[in-house]
Amino acid sequence: MRIYIITYTYAALLLIFSISNHAKKNTQDYTVLKKIAYHYLYGQVRLHAKQFQLDIHKPTSRVKLKACKTEQLTPFLPAHQKLLSTRSIGIRCPEHDWVTYLPVKLTIYAQVIVAREQIPRNTLIRRDQLELKTISYRELRSNYYQKFDYLIGRNTKYPIKSGSIISEYSLKKEYMVQRGEHVQIRAQINNIKATSLGVALQNALRGQQVEVKNIQSQKIIKGKATDKGVVDVIY
Repeated sequence: MRIYIITYTYAALLLIFSISNHAKKNTQDYTVLKKIAYHYLYGQVRLHAKQFQLDIHKPTSRVKLKACKTEQLTPFLPAHQKLLSTRSIGIRCPEHDWVTYLPVKLTIYAQVIVAREQIPRNTLIRRDQLELKTISYRELRSNYYQKFDYLIGRNTKYPIKSGSIISEYSLKKEYMVQRGEHVQIRAQINNIKATSLGVALQNALRGQQVEVKNIQSQKIIKGKATDKGVVDVIY
């Protein structure tokens, strides 16, 4: 009698294992979905950002989906979501007509200039007072600098704490070009450089776009204020 019971129990276990194994083969593996989503997003984001961290997570409540052929799985960005601020990624399976969404944690980083030391008010900024720091975009204000040349020699309007991001708000306005002032226009076409005189039609800080009138041709052109009384135009 015991032999029969053991035999029936063993047979039942084999049946359960077989059904479970069959179900797994017919259910979509979320590990595959994560890999596809990661490779898709990584390839897209790297075109727009140099430094970033990307994590794809499994959904909290997982619905069992029919297994889809890998070549049929199509990742996509959900409607109304911007690439660099997306919080999810969709994957579509035309074979079984289902769509699922995986949570995304994407952190973009930028190298911005911060104060290496305390910089007092009314101080002309030196290069040795500045350094680059990698910071998440979420921590950044709309105003920050990434090039030292734009800050060296600028006068501070308020004291700047060590480690603080330097913004335009902390600096006195120092126009490289002032309206009505004569300026030097430097133009470059391929490898040919030329200079001419012009009159600034606007005030402009370093790096800002400005309109100037060429004194000789009387044409109004746009350029970038790059130094005191200098406007660069690149064709």
